[in-house]
Amino acid sequence: MKKYRYIFLFTCMATLLLPSCNDDFMERYPQTEMTEEGYFNTINDLETYTNKLYDQFDTGLTDIFSDIYSDNISLYTGTSETDNMLRGALTANNVGGWTKTEWGKLRSINIFLKNAVTMEVISTDEAAKNHFVGLGRFFRANFYINMLQRYGQVPWYDTPIRVTDDELLLKANDSRSFIADKIMEDLKYASENMLTETSILASSTLKTRTAVSKYAAYHLLSRFALYEGTYRKYHKDLGLESTANTFLKAAETAAKVIMDSGQFSITGSGREGYKALFSSSSLTNNKEMILFVAYERGKRTQNASSVFNWQWQLSGSLGESYLMKDGTPFTNNPDNLKKEFKDIFTDRDPRMAETIMPPGYIAANSTKPSTPSASFGLLAQIKFLPGTNDDWGGYDANGNDIPLYRYAETLLNYAEAKAEMGTLAASDLTISVNMLRARVDMPAFSMAVDVDPVLAAQYPNVSGSQKALILEIRRERRVELACEGLRYQDINRWKVGELLAQKGKGAYIPALGAYDITGDGIPDIAILKDKNTTGPINSLPEDVKKNIVFYYLYNESGKASDIYLSNDVNGYIMFTRDTSIPKTFESPKYYYKPIPYTQMRDNPNLTQPLGWGK
Repeated sequence: MKKYRYIFLFTCMATLLLPSCNDDFMERYPQTEMTEEGYFNTINDLETYTNKLYDQFDTGLTDIFSDIYSDNISLYTGTSETDNMLRGALTANNVGGWTKTEWGKLRSINIFLKNAVTMEVISTDEAAKNHFVGLGRFFRANFYINMLQRYGQVPWYDTPIRVTDDELLLKANDSRSFIADKIMEDLKYASENMLTETSILASSTLKTRTAVSKYAAYHLLSRFALYEGTYRKYHKDLGLESTANTFLKAAETAAKVIMDSGQFSITGSGREGYKALFSSSSLTNNKEMILFVAYERGKRTQNASSVFNWQWQLSGSLGESYLMKDGTPFTNNPDNLKKEFKDIFTDRDPRMAETIMPPGYIAANSTKPSTPSASFGLLAQIKFLPGTNDDWGGYDANGNDIPLYRYAETLLNYAEAKAEMGTLAASDLTISVNMLRARVDMPAFSMAVDVDPVLAAQYPNVSGSQKALILEIRRERRVELACEGLRYQDINRWKVGELLAQKGKGAYIPALGAYDITGDGIPDIAILKDKNTTGPINSLPEDVKKNIVFYYLYNESGKASDIYLSNDVNGYIMFTRDTSIPKTFESPKYYYKPIPYTQMRDNPNLTQPLGWGK
């Protein structure tokens, strides 16, 4: 039976309003206004309190198994602040965030840290106490990473705030440098003081790899330091470029600690090995997992099945990033760019067909090949779909485990940090990026790799002696970590926000007519000008026509439909919305979100992020 993290099956300490779990602790802890003294007496109390902090990971879980805000998506039909921003509709008056609920998470962490640090324990419990203090500081760092990435600079609080603390409540923003240094302090403490075995108490329900450990702290340190180092390097308007390498070196060092620990490895081989990371019933024994969320149908479930044909599909840009099986870029051959859907997976990096739905794909809950929707571009996401029918429960009822931190990202962090500093060596590629390529039988790349002009155009601000390596590492990061919620922040830190404003595109359609999508030789869909222009399919047998799904570029009144083809009668599937309400990217403004007007009104000492006014 699976073991669960997240607040003893999530509900136990979720709000400090529910009974159960540790009843004595709950009876001693006020359930409305949390006072700060007298309720932390044992190591068990520390563990019980920190279990509720795991709900930070539950917030926005969809962001962990999708890239819906980035250029990896062709079209997203849900509500999105980022999409509203790119289309000029986001203001301080309608933006979300900066809520009491969000800041309440920080207060809960600081209450814990204030009391845990001063709590007296017997000497044999000192390491356990330091572990839980490290866990609290890990979650405080995680909170502020999200705030820094969203706003650039925010007030730093390391003490619980009460409603009577007027001076703190009216605190001005602290600088980006100050916040980043504080995050690093917290993560360094956590990584140096947390234990490798997180199951400290015999009664603990949080087990290794489903709870934050020393190595999870090192991983977050590496991830954040890489983010901040590259952000400072490429966002020269901040005037912090001279400090970039300090963070990049920290990213390299933290990643290397994990690599040298011997606790983790790249697992599996081929397509199936890659697929197993995202569709397995259990990841408990998978040595690539640094931290994952355990699920089981009927007990604790998630909504990963929503990635398939719901509100989004993947982009032609992502699809073109996957190399040919021989290691050459797909885009090297202009004829490749005119291949229809059923042919684009031939002789490609195996990870492509485990991320984008290939012809003939049969979902675990079905016996027939699936057909993606042309209204979204035909490039349906299958990564994170349950691998067995037993795990496939439908809306918010799936049971496959979901990785949060995996070793592959650690290796990519290490290689990128070194390349950005200009210190990457052939031996570094062997122990990092090329291990990922080896898993799926892709050729290794060497120090002598050429600059790919397509990548150079996507990332025009990359320069230096290791430019080609940086570009290839970015490719590898994009395809290896596709749909894992990291692409949007990668675009931001590399200062290539213009990629977000590109028109979304799906698969290439050579001509109006019918197409085989499932790979059985029988047409499944047809894209026509309108219902009356049936010439391209007139020769098809009637029994074939009746099973085809039709898509029309114009409706009966002659109005353009939701999709069009880039060259009118052929080309990439494009989306009318991107023409009628075009996206633009304003730099540096759109690298941040505005603070809501009401918060600016209530605290006049706050200042808006760059480009958003006062």
